[in-house]
Amino acid sequence: MMQTLMGKAGPPKVGAAVAERLTREGAAVVVNHVSSADEASAVADTIESLSGKALAVRADIALLDDIRRLFRETTGRFGRLGILVVNAGCAKFGSSGRSGLLDKYLSGWRRLK
Repeated sequence: MMQTLMGKAGPPKVGAAVAERLTREGAAVVVNHVSSADEASAVADTIESLSGKALAVRADIALLDDIRRLFRETTGRFGRLGILVVNAGCAKFGSSGRSGLLDKYLSGWRRLK
């Protein structure tokens, strides 16, 4: 059975490397991005050049409606999601250079600007 991988492709290309590896093992790939459409398309093109199946989707995972749409597009194209890779990260530190991570627990799930 084909597994479907959803992940984010972006610097430092960890997601792209995982996607390419799992494509070689038969997974279909959904490449999520927020503002790097060209990069996501390049990853999807690479997947397809390996005879894989790929879909690039713009979705901000800090927004519930975007998350829902991302999953709808994924299941609409591939039927199901079998693998989820979350390798996106961000951090914001206070002006002193220190941040109480526990204090930022809830806000940490949203993109810090």
